[in-house]
Amino acid sequence: MKRGLMLSTMAAGTLVGAYGGLGGASYRPVEPADPCLARPARTQNGVAAAIEGITLSTIDGAACTLHSSREALVLALNDDLSRQEFRAAYRVSDEQIDAAAHAALTRALDDAQRAGSISGAVADRLRSLTARIPAGSLLPLVRGLIDLVS
Repeated sequence: MKRGLMLSTMAAGTLVGAYGGLGGASYRPVEPADPCLARPARTQNGVAAAIEGITLSTIDGAACTLHSSREALVLALNDDLSRQEFRAAYRVSDEQIDAAAHAALTRALDDAQRAGSISGAVADRLRSLTARIPAGSLLPLVRGLIDLVS
């Protein structure tokens, strides 16, 4: 019994020592990436990769326009309270959020078409559809896309 306790204590001590030795004692969270900077080029193909690329590009573009992080914008998509907190923190209105999302989605579709991820006909149909999405509905749609590709 004493031997098991001693081995457990030694193992715990070794784990703590290794953690500290590998930099665990000086942990700092990674800063969120700048949404205004281009993401590295994607090498995946297929419908799921195209949807993911368009979704991420839309979030990047809207966050850049709104001067927020991607993470803060995605969290604002969770519910009405989160969106209200985002509006207050970034001093933006629902109309500004929706305009940023629409512009970012249009740009994302243009980029996907130029990259060959989607055809011109598909991009045109999607642009036409997004132009008809009512204010307040686009970001929940993007949230649904995030859930789809996750």
